[in-house]
Amino acid sequence: NACGKILIGTGGGGLNIFDPHTKLFSHYTTSESDRSLLSNTIQPLHIGKDGMVWIGCRAGGVSIYDKRFDKFTHYKHEKHDVNSLFGNSVTCFTQDLNGNIWIATDGGGINFFNPAERKFINYRSDSKNPSSLTSDKVLAIETDNKGGLWAGMWQGGLNYFQIDGEKLILKKKY
Repeated sequence: NACGKILIGTGGGGLNIFDPHTKLFSHYTTSESDRSLLSNTIQPLHIGKDGMVWIGCRAGGVSIYDKRFDKFTHYKHEKHDVNSLFGNSVTCFTQDLNGNIWIATDGGGINFFNPAERKFINYRSDSKNPSSLTSDKVLAIETDNKGGLWAGMWQGGLNYFQIDGEKLILKKKY
């Protein structure tokens, strides 16, 4: 990361942060404290432009690590909250030109995170809407320098969207 530390997500042992200057590890796992993860099985890691570390948990949602306070904020799918993260199995993060975070999930489509309101907007596949995602199983997402978002789908090919604020406008399906 920007501080020269190495972040290591594990497949069951939580998150390790190694400081090469001090040669020390910090270790984070699930617990009841505000210094814990939602899940010990880490999939993607993303360091935002603001230095926040976005941690995708397998079937656990999203943990965001704030190194300034050495604590986590958690987001996961809440069944009766339409503004919550949709899909707890996070596969990928990306950040657009405006600094917004986009989250890919396995089965929950793509989520846009609105940091000011701390809510999510979800984009999913809809067979009645040809402008929707081709699959809710999104394996990878990446933004480009033209304001677009590329999404690789499981059994859905590649989708290219133009980002308009918090909206996705489908431009092409491959």
